[in-house]
Amino acid sequence: MDSLSLQARGKNPNSVFYNFRITEYPKYAACLTAVFIGTVALYYLAESCVTLLALRRASRNARSTSLPATNAKEVSKKDRDREAVQCSGNSGRVSLRRIPFAILNAARVVAYRITLRDGQGASLPLVEIVIPACYVVALLTFAFTRARDIGTGILDPNYWADRAGTLAVSQLTFIVALAGKNNIISALTGIGYEKLNILHRAASRTVLILIWVHFWGRWKLGLTGSDEISNRWVQAGILGAVAYTLGIILGTKQLRNRTYELFLIGHILLYLIFLLTIYFHVRVFAGIRNYVWPAFTLWGLDRTLRFARVVRNRFLSSRSNPASTSHTPARAKLEILSPDALRVSLRMADVGIALGGLRWSAGQTAYLSIPAVSRIPFEAHPFTIASVDAPLPPSAKSIVEKEEREVKFIIRARRGFTRRLHEYALRAGGVCSTSAYVDGPYGYPPDVNAYPRVVLVAGGSGVSFTLPLLLEVARRVRDDPPSTLTRRVLFVWFIREREHVEWIANDLAALEENMPDQLNVEVRVFVTRKSSREPEEPLAVPSLVLEKKDAFEEPSEKLEGDAPASGSASAEDTKESIDDKTRSKRGIISRGRPSVAAVLEEELELASGDGSACVSVSGPLTLIDDVRAALRGPRVASLNAVLRGGASVFLHVEHFGM
Repeated sequence: MDSLSLQARGKNPNSVFYNFRITEYPKYAACLTAVFIGTVALYYLAESCVTLLALRRASRNARSTSLPATNAKEVSKKDRDREAVQCSGNSGRVSLRRIPFAILNAARVVAYRITLRDGQGASLPLVEIVIPACYVVALLTFAFTRARDIGTGILDPNYWADRAGTLAVSQLTFIVALAGKNNIISALTGIGYEKLNILHRAASRTVLILIWVHFWGRWKLGLTGSDEISNRWVQAGILGAVAYTLGIILGTKQLRNRTYELFLIGHILLYLIFLLTIYFHVRVFAGIRNYVWPAFTLWGLDRTLRFARVVRNRFLSSRSNPASTSHTPARAKLEILSPDALRVSLRMADVGIALGGLRWSAGQTAYLSIPAVSRIPFEAHPFTIASVDAPLPPSAKSIVEKEEREVKFIIRARRGFTRRLHEYALRAGGVCSTSAYVDGPYGYPPDVNAYPRVVLVAGGSGVSFTLPLLLEVARRVRDDPPSTLTRRVLFVWFIREREHVEWIANDLAALEENMPDQLNVEVRVFVTRKSSREPEEPLAVPSLVLEKKDAFEEPSEKLEGDAPASGSASAEDTKESIDDKTRSKRGIISRGRPSVAAVLEEELELASGDGSACVSVSGPLTLIDDVRAALRGPRVASLNAVLRGGASVFLHVEHFGM
């Protein structure tokens, strides 16, 4: 800020400290933010290096041993039990070499698995509470420290009023960077924009407080002279404050969920008004206006990149095979899967990454826009890509042999856009095509290939996140073994209706057909809603084998009769029966709602000796809470368990909530 202007507005024009604090404290706040981002970036870099070294070490070990792969079906139960005993932590010995693993696991438990309820019933891990709280405290400290009158000892608005305003403006670039889909913070830290949204909201609300502290302080000093409301620059500041306040109110969770389209348009327009008016408000102060134009630049860059991605994806879609009998170029295929879900798929020409071809990682998201059901122009909603980044097999190609990739989404019809989309496909007979635009991919999903044992847990449409992770692991083990450490995957899916299995039946059938021998996959599906046509008691059906034609085939009467019902057999007998029939390439469909903790503890106890394991969960908040609670329990997360050989467990939570 221009020092002459500050002196004219200050109580003590000769106070060097007054001018220093009002200009330098915002710089300190910006530097503190940059240091925090840099620290997280260094951690992300170190983690990436450790993963890379582990993969290289595993690749060297595989080449040195050169042992033939063993089909998982051929591994007898006796051999598996012997291996489990050898790698289990039941020896009672504490290994000092595992102290780093124990410390890391304890830090993960405290930061990400201990949760507190917010005022709206959602559970937030401590890290998502502590970091925003520290940010708020830091900015308010910068605003009010050394702001007392020397004579009276009372906080003097001459010292904190303008300082609050400069601090607010200094954070605008940070707020815009956190909100952008293409943002450098995600690239540096490996944290997806949807998770940074928590810090974005905290920063935005802190700036709102500082804006009104600034206005209140100037009002207490008197809006006279150069500060009269009749001055255009003062009017611009008031208009900006009002627009920003309305944007924050419109962004509250209740209004966002009820009127997402209104929130989307209003949020963008109100923030643009705020940036324009604030720039006009501070343009006379050279030091402060330099905080505003970078925010404009980042916002424009993000919008430009998003538009470029939409154009690129539209072009690739239009170049897809025109001879296809099931897909039309530049159009999405809509397929009704159930009364409350549908699949949207688009085929993209594979022109190669060097020429700008579409590439994505398993678990990434994309924004889908379908004008036929949109209420507002450019309406787009985020969905997880439910397919892997791989060329379509020859059997799926069209008459003309052109390399293509398919982007698929599994969408649960709830309300608004998703309900209109489902009704549109239903009116068209259940299968139709329509013009569509895709913006993406976005996000930084976990690299589960860095862990020997992986547990994927999904509820409902959350399977669109876990399914690609499973398929990607299988693809890597089959086509590029040195690029993955994973040799065991437990895939758990909670669904309400038995028919929901058909959402991914074809994908599981293709997985079974091309299952690599080196990978052990177990699929467990739990149907949680009772039906009048089904037995009232939960029924474990351990005889369902993944077949090529039907991923989950109904059991025969004999096998179904032999399956133990709830309470009819001991836990050990049930576990042994399931273990005999489903350790490899098999699926289980069970009725009822099992204990999530029991499922995870059983699997992770077998991970002892592997060093580390990964658990990824996607679905309702209640399921996420259950997984967190299980992974902070003493059998999995205690220091003693890890020191005695238990796995250090990494947890990734995928819940797209704004």
